[in-house]
Amino acid sequence: MNDTMYKEKTLQIFSSSEKKNTREKSWSRETPSCKTGTAKVLEFRMYSRKELGGIYFPWLQGDGAASRALTRTIYSDPELKSSLDGVGFRKGIRHFSPNMVKILVEYLGSPEEFQAIQ
Repeated sequence: MNDTMYKEKTLQIFSSSEKKNTREKSWSRETPSCKTGTAKVLEFRMYSRKELGGIYFPWLQGDGAASRALTRTIYSDPELKSSLDGVGFRKGIRHFSPNMVKILVEYLGSPEEFQAIQ
């Protein structure tokens, strides 16, 4: 393969990964009602366990590591777990309702705040 073809192939891969990253960032929005002024916060909508784990633990890659870390975080805090139980959380749940997301944000903070602590 000549040098020009290699550069074109690399550019195509880079372009497709840029598009993927912009889709991943669509979960957040700017809102003036956040404690810290204008900061990114989660929308209160349905999230899959995998999606929410990826938002709170973006540095964990592959085979559900982020969703397992989110589950461990929930089960390690009895107060958070009991609050989530009150709105329908149970073992093996695959989706978080908007109320569950609201409780997670109250206990863990926004994803940016949580990642700053980690």
